[in-house]
Amino acid sequence: MQAAGAGNVAFRDQRLAFQWIQDNIAAFGGNTNQVTVWGESAGARSLGMQLVAYDGKHDNLFHKAILESGSPVTKFLDADAWQPYFDSLVAKTGCAEAADHLTCLRELPAQTLNNVFNSTTPLNVTTPGFSAVVDGDFMTAQASELLREGKFAHVPLLLGNNFDEGTAYGKKNLNTSDQFEQYLNGLDLSDGTVEEIATLYPDDPEVGIPASLIGRPDASSGYGLQWKRAAAFAGDWQQHAGRRLLAESYAEADIPVYSYRWNVYVNGIGPILGATHFQEVAFVFYNLESPEFQNKPETFKQLSNLMSRQWVNFMHDTNPNLSQASANSTEWPLYTPSAPDNIVFDVNSTGLAYTEVDNYREAAITYLQENVYN
Repeated sequence: MQAAGAGNVAFRDQRLAFQWIQDNIAAFGGNTNQVTVWGESAGARSLGMQLVAYDGKHDNLFHKAILESGSPVTKFLDADAWQPYFDSLVAKTGCAEAADHLTCLRELPAQTLNNVFNSTTPLNVTTPGFSAVVDGDFMTAQASELLREGKFAHVPLLLGNNFDEGTAYGKKNLNTSDQFEQYLNGLDLSDGTVEEIATLYPDDPEVGIPASLIGRPDASSGYGLQWKRAAAFAGDWQQHAGRRLLAESYAEADIPVYSYRWNVYVNGIGPILGATHFQEVAFVFYNLESPEFQNKPETFKQLSNLMSRQWVNFMHDTNPNLSQASANSTEWPLYTPSAPDNIVFDVNSTGLAYTEVDNYREAAITYLQENVYN
C-alpha cells in the first residue's frame, strides 16, 4: 500500500471532499474563499490531520478551522506496523496467491471485506491504533514534529477541550498504583516514562478529575479507587496535551488562535463523569431541545446562545467576539506566546465565562508533549 501511494486513503477522501466544495459550492451560493472546516472528537482529530498533511500545504481548500476536543497529536505508526494485519487480511480473503495483493483486495465485493472486518475474530492479529500513518507523502512525520517545525496549514483556528475529557477515556477498575502502572505499560511506554507519569499523576483524588466527584468512587461503582488519577492522565494524553501544543504552535507562528475550555455539568451526567467529552456539542448548535438542557436553569440556554453566536462570528469574521455583547460579557482573548489564555465557559460564572492562563497540569502536560508523541 505504501509503494502504491495508498496510505491514509480515507484522509485523502476528505481532501477530495474539500476539493468538491471548491468546485461546486458557488452553485449553492457559497464563497470558495470563506470555507471553515469544523469537527468534534474524531472529526476534530481528522481535521487536525488535514492541518499537518502535506507538511501544511492545503492549497486554499479551507480558510479557517474549528476543532472541538481533538487534535492531530498522537503517535503515528507506519506501514511496517500494519504489515501483520495486511498479511492476515490477504490470507483471509484468498488474495495471498494473487500476483498483486492490493489489486486483488480492491476487486473483492464490498460484502466480503465487510464480513471479515465485522466478524468476532476478524484476523487473529492485534489491530494497530487507527490514525494517520507516516507514509512520506500525506504525512511525512509525527504531528508533534510537524507542529514544532511550522509545517501546518496557516489558517485561523478555534479549538478547545472540556474540563473532564478524561472521564471518557480513563481506564476503569484500577484500584492500586501497581494496576495504574500496568495500564501505562500497556500503552507501549518505556519503563522510565511510566515511572515519570506515575509521579506526575499521583494517587491523590484532590488533584485528579473530575472535581465534581469528591474523594474516591465507591468501591462497588466499577470505576476503581484510582479513577480520578486515571481520568486525569487519560484526558491529558488523549486531548489536553495535543490541544495545548496546537494552540502554542499556531500562536508562535503569529496565526490567530482562540482557545477555550468548557466546564458545565449537564442534565443526565453524574458527578463521576463531570464536564465530560462531547457535551458541549448541543450548546454550539443551539439545540435547546437536547436532553442536556432539561431541568436546567435559564443560564444553560443563555450559554448556548453565546457559544453558537461566537462560533458563527469566527466563521464569518475570524473573531468570535460579538459586536453587540452585553456589558458584563467576557472578551475572548487571542491565544499568544506572551498571554496563552483560554476562555472558560461556565454557567456558574458571571457573564457565563471567564479567562484563565493555560497552565493547568503544566509539568505533566509538558512532559507528555516532549516524551510521548515523538
